[in-house]
Amino acid sequence: MSTAPKAGPVPEVTRAEVEPGGGTPVPGAAAGAGGGVRVVVLVSLNFPDMTESVADLVRRFTRTALEALDAVGADWELIDTSPGCELGDPRGWPA
Repeated sequence: MSTAPKAGPVPEVTRAEVEPGGGTPVPGAAAGAGGGVRVVVLVSLNFPDMTESVADLVRRFTRTALEALDAVGADWELIDTSPGCELGDPRGWPA
């Protein structure tokens, strides 16, 4: 009996699913609104072979982290490290 996941569509996690306010500016909840300590949150929202249950964990944990930063008045910036996103391929980063 194979334990390999069945092939099918790979789920996608979007910034709107994890950022407070659904990714739209909300007073007191938008990135940089806290006026306090600045925290850069690096997360791969998407990666190959991600299952729906893992996508749900990524959504929940990332949203919880950003909401916690808002709650303590921290400024934050979310950087998606997924392949092809803001940071690009790490093999091309300077040493």
